[in-house]
Amino acid sequence: MATSPSDRADQVRMQLLEAIRSTQDAIVEAIRRSSRTARGRLPELPDLPLADRLPRPEDVVDNAFGFAEELLATQREFAERLVAALNARTTPRRPTAKKTTKAAPKRAKKAGAKKTTKKRTAKKRTAKKATAKKSTSSASTSSSTTSSSSPSSSS
Repeated sequence: MATSPSDRADQVRMQLLEAIRSTQDAIVEAIRRSSRTARGRLPELPDLPLADRLPRPEDVVDNAFGFAEELLATQREFAERLVAALNARTTPRRPTAKKTTKAAPKRAKKAGAKKTTKKRTAKKRTAKKATAKKSTSSASTSSSTTSSSSPSSSS
C-alpha cells in the first residue's frame, strides 16, 4: 500500500524526534554518572562572591525557552498572516464563469480592431515603399545625368 507524502513526512518526523529523545536520554545519563563520580573525587568549591545575585540555572532555561516559544509563536502568526494576505490578493483575480462569458465579446471586438489596425499599417507600408521607389528611381536618374554631363569630375 502506497503512503501519501504527508504520511511519509509524519513518519520521518516521528522517527527523527524519537532519535533525538534517545540521544538526549543517553547524554543525560552520562552526565549524571560523571557528576556522581566527580563529587566523590573533587574537593568542595568555596562559595563565590555575589553568587547569590546570579540567576539559577533553572531560571536561565525557563527564560531562554520562554523567549523561544514567544518568538516561534510570533513567526507562526506572521507566516499565517502572509498566507492570508496572499490568498486575499489572488482570490479576486480568479475569474468566475459569468465574468468569462461577458468578457468574450469584448475580446472579439479587440481582435477585430487589431486586424483593422494591421490592414491600415500594411497599406501605409505599401504606400511608403511606393513613394520610396519613386524617389529612389528619380534620384538615381538625376544623379546619373549629372555625373555623365560633367566631364571635369572624372579628371
